[in-house]
Amino acid sequence: MKIDFLVEDRSTEQFLNIFLSRFLSKEIEFNIYTFNGKPDMLKKLPSRLKAYSNWLPEDMIIFIIIDKDNEDCFQLKEKLEEIVCASGLYSKSKPLNKKWNVVTRIIIEELESWYIGDWEAVCKAYPKLNPDIIKKSKFRDPENIKGGVWEALEKIFQKHGYFKTGIRKIELAKLVAPNVDPNRNVSRSFILFYKTLLDLSVIQH
Repeated sequence: MKIDFLVEDRSTEQFLNIFLSRFLSKEIEFNIYTFNGKPDMLKKLPSRLKAYSNWLPEDMIIFIIIDKDNEDCFQLKEKLEEIVCASGLYSKSKPLNKKWNVVTRIIIEELESWYIGDWEAVCKAYPKLNPDIIKKSKFRDPENIKGGVWEALEKIFQKHGYFKTGIRKIELAKLVAPNVDPNRNVSRSFILFYKTLLDLSVIQH
């Protein structure tokens, strides 16, 4: 099987490249393709999927991953599903005769939610951080942090002497991804992402 992951930015690419190399079965060939942010991805996705529809082999899956940001999750999901349908491909959510070749998954609200979901992994990468911060009620639900997850995470880092001029997202992904343990991550969107990989039987045990 081959899987092409389509993501909106290089930090997500960096995270996935390390994470997937750790957990995907060695028999699975994967590639990660980035766009220049979410608007660019939504603009170019229709033509990209249309191009796929002209040659996509039966043993290949396209995995679309995009941040929710401030959008309504259900509306964004429907937008992605409509793009897939218009391209002539079929999504896992709306298959044709049980056949599909595209998966759409939304990170709620952004990649940093996945990091907070596994705070132990973050603390291993940045040992001056307080491991007990995650126990505060504000952070128990990584996808429902008031004021924005990225902003909250940056404040924590800066309070402990990291990223004084702002979070460097690619560096963060590169250092956290090697420590992520799917079995302890509490981010719901990460759990759904990982469960999809398990359902595809592409995770090595």
